[in-house]
Amino acid sequence: MPYFTHPSQLLSRKFSVIIIGGGTAGCALAARLSEEEHRSILLIEAGPRFSNPLVSIPAAVGMLWRYRFFDWGLNSVSANGLSCRSIEIMRGKILGGSSAINAMTHVRGAPQDYENWAAKGLKNWSYANVLPYFRTTENWIGRPSVLRGSGGPVQVAPAATDDPLFDGWLRAAEQAGYPILDDYNALSQNDQLYGFGRSQQTISKGRRVTARNAYLDKIYHRKNLTILTKTKALRIYLKKDYNGEPRVKGVELGLANNSNAWTVEAADQIISCAGAVMTPHLLMHSGIGPERSVRNKGIDLIVNAPGVGQNYQDHLAVQLKYLRIKSGPFHAQMRCDRATRNFLEALSLGRGPFSILPSGIHGFLPAQVSSVRPMLQFLFRGAPSNASPWLPIVSRGYQDGYGIRPVLLHPESRGRIRLLSADPHDLPLIEGNYLEREQDLDNLIYGVEIAQSLAQQSAMLPFNGGALDEIGSTHEEKASWVRQNAITTHHPCGTCAMGIDDEQPLNSDFSVKGVRGLYVVDASAMPEIISGNINACVYMMAEKAASEIFKHL
Repeated sequence: MPYFTHPSQLLSRKFSVIIIGGGTAGCALAARLSEEEHRSILLIEAGPRFSNPLVSIPAAVGMLWRYRFFDWGLNSVSANGLSCRSIEIMRGKILGGSSAINAMTHVRGAPQDYENWAAKGLKNWSYANVLPYFRTTENWIGRPSVLRGSGGPVQVAPAATDDPLFDGWLRAAEQAGYPILDDYNALSQNDQLYGFGRSQQTISKGRRVTARNAYLDKIYHRKNLTILTKTKALRIYLKKDYNGEPRVKGVELGLANNSNAWTVEAADQIISCAGAVMTPHLLMHSGIGPERSVRNKGIDLIVNAPGVGQNYQDHLAVQLKYLRIKSGPFHAQMRCDRATRNFLEALSLGRGPFSILPSGIHGFLPAQVSSVRPMLQFLFRGAPSNASPWLPIVSRGYQDGYGIRPVLLHPESRGRIRLLSADPHDLPLIEGNYLEREQDLDNLIYGVEIAQSLAQQSAMLPFNGGALDEIGSTHEEKASWVRQNAITTHHPCGTCAMGIDDEQPLNSDFSVKGVRGLYVVDASAMPEIISGNINACVYMMAEKAASEIFKHL
């Protein structure tokens, strides 16, 4: 499997399939499609091939987020619903994509999510249709179930933390009257995703599982797969076939801070796996998108696709922070001498305190008891955001704390992706329109009230050293606090949605309407956001595409 870092090295070659974006879907598709030796596959990734140790070590994820390593550097435009704030929108820019910088959480969502997709006319996307591909992706290290996968490329395991804080949270949930889930991913078609349970994480042998090491690192021997890194796809070239319909011809490639461009040709298919932000950006620069948006930037319109860049959805959340009465085990392991040892042990042996995330519980609750699927997700962290190594004698370290984060799962508000200019090197504009609908604000406030109630249960008394947030008691005060503190949980999707109407850019087989040979397989293809973290869903979508669609082309 040859690697290249400069597009000029590939100009004399023509590939059967070009995959744009080496993230979750891109890596999975590259591995599956290259199983057939007659196909030549090119995978293009804008970020680097190699990463630093912070990617591999689970407990180092906070450093990745703090310094935004391997990230596109995206931020939203200011939003009225967020008190005119702009918020960061981290998306992975590295081979492995966002799976290399995310929180390593594995959530399939609720069965009803996919029933809703099917009800929109996407009949081959019901829960019964997608469940086999969730199982295909997984190597589940937990209680066996016919609903879970074994032997798949992505290892998933229950959270390994032994911090008693998380047992306290589970007892608190039980005291509040909520059910305790043994496995929130082992659900049948009619099951409701409702309750609290141990997190499930993509960690194997003490190291983060990324799309790269799950799918690509095992197939170095394949000569029909070529990977080009540190190269950005600027636009897709199309040509008219004999009946006047546009079809794919090739991809224009460029390097950062370089005005030169190179073109590589595709014989059969081009698949964009660039994600919910960069895929619509790429399509619009290629002349595929809303007519006014494309023409206003001086770009020739080839296909009028009104839904490209529209229907932007994301999970918004707020973090409630608490002091911890007695410092927890993670705080002790952050002492400088121990932190150094723990880092080296995790890096070299894949074990020790830093091979474990300081998080361990997930919760899923409806806004109303009668709801079929959850409206709120609850994420728990066992360390404050400012946790860092500390030196004994000189100090006692950071003040220990913990947090609970209510997440709005199904916002009514919709945003969009827009072009900044006609230059494809310019990053797109992200208009999230967060909390534009009053119902979204009310649901998130309801989540805050549940989180406060959980924190006050007797099971949490040994840990609760007091709330750090001044949220207020009235609805208006809570609304103001939510608007000033809400952030993304990094699950953007829906911007090139599948659907049966002309407004949606994609057919149910991921093909772009009006263009032969062009496909989109990533989170942008989701017609509606799911009930939880989206990475597991994207793995599923890629496996489904590889098996049901591209295998027969």
